[in-house]
Amino acid sequence: MAALLERFAVVDLEVSDPPIEELIGGLFRSRTEAAAAAAASIAAQVEGMP
Repeated sequence: MAALLERFAVVDLEVSDPPIEELIGGLFRSRTEAAAAAAASIAAQVEGMP
């Protein structure tokens, strides 16, 4: 960011935080999706066992 500010003339700059509800919701969704993918992978491995 510092390099961009040095290189270009900035007329207007606004920095804002994302809505906390969206941030927390995204964390839970990504963890749920990762857990589902891990469970599917384990199930596939178990099915392939003799």
